[in-house]
Amino acid sequence: MTSIRIKQTLALIRISMAGVLDRAGSAIVVAVSVGCAAGILVSMLSIGAGIRDMTVRNVRGDRAIATAMEGSMVAFTREKARTIAGLPGIRKSAEGNALASADAMVSVKARRASDGAKSNLTIVGMGAEFQQVYPEIRVTDGRAFRAGMREVMVGENARGLYRGLNIGDRITYQGTQWQVVGAFAANGGLAESWLLTDAQTLMTAFDLTGYHQMTIRLESPSAFSTLAEAMKHIPALGIKLEPESEVREREARSLSGMVNFLSYFIGSIMAAGAMMGALNSMYAMIEARRRDFATLRALGFRSTGIATAVLTEAIMLAAPGAIIGALIPWLIFNGNPVTFVGLNFSLAVSWELVAIGVLWAMTVGVAGGIIPAANAARTPIATGLRLDN
Repeated sequence: MTSIRIKQTLALIRISMAGVLDRAGSAIVVAVSVGCAAGILVSMLSIGAGIRDMTVRNVRGDRAIATAMEGSMVAFTREKARTIAGLPGIRKSAEGNALASADAMVSVKARRASDGAKSNLTIVGMGAEFQQVYPEIRVTDGRAFRAGMREVMVGENARGLYRGLNIGDRITYQGTQWQVVGAFAANGGLAESWLLTDAQTLMTAFDLTGYHQMTIRLESPSAFSTLAEAMKHIPALGIKLEPESEVREREARSLSGMVNFLSYFIGSIMAAGAMMGALNSMYAMIEARRRDFATLRALGFRSTGIATAVLTEAIMLAAPGAIIGALIPWLIFNGNPVTFVGLNFSLAVSWELVAIGVLWAMTVGVAGGIIPAANAARTPIATGLRLDN
């Protein structure tokens, strides 16, 4: 009995798919609706993926980040930075200095080059050994800032995004004038959207009492446990140590989280519209074949087989649209540079995003076919046979 039902269902599927060309108009509507849902979702998600890729691009296994513990009553002070720099597990420079950069951060306003509107710009103050702590930072024009001087280096992304950041330009913040002395690249990482300067000078100019974090080059990735254990023996520090990968992943989630939320929110709205389009088209196709379904049921075909055939047809019509709709953003947008929330980065359309888009769209296609499939299966035989074509 089971084999007969399977054969009936397969026969109904073949019959249903054989007539698709006769229903080309409705079939195209289903495919296009589903494809639009896939394409828009993948395009939106590529923004969040691009931000994440930019944030984690320069992560190193031999780098760790120290920050003040949550709830600590004492800021990450200069004294604490000096204490950490003297602990074991930290790589030394040729001169014997610990490769650790105590970094301070401030946010200032700058005018966008595109429209002159004000936008946030981050200035990061770094320690004297920053170029060995962050080997990905390469001077591309001019020179690096000097310690104790009110000089800044501008990231290549920030240089193109804001006005007044060419080498030789002078900018004023907090009543203090700073001179742009160089430009740098960082393999397309997040730092390229910053200005860099000497940490002590920045802290003095902005009346900062503590550092934001301390970035540390370890002797090796395995030296993390050595340094972490040494810090545990000084509980008064109130400082936690984390691998750079964990910190950057957290930053990536923070930066891309809202974008991804909006992506799924907008994608859901588009999916609802696509589902309605597929639903209407499937209804139209079912309505035109009511007598055929009634005849098949009169000949002994089961209603479950008819429902399965209709649902399979909806899935098969949705599949090409889903695949094409998800692939189009990959072909057009992957790697394209964009500016978003004050950041310059490249859109990233991975195969994972394409797969998400296809699954999302196929779900829309299935949802759009369930109700028409159920209606096709439960229409009374007598009623279907009385319908005029």
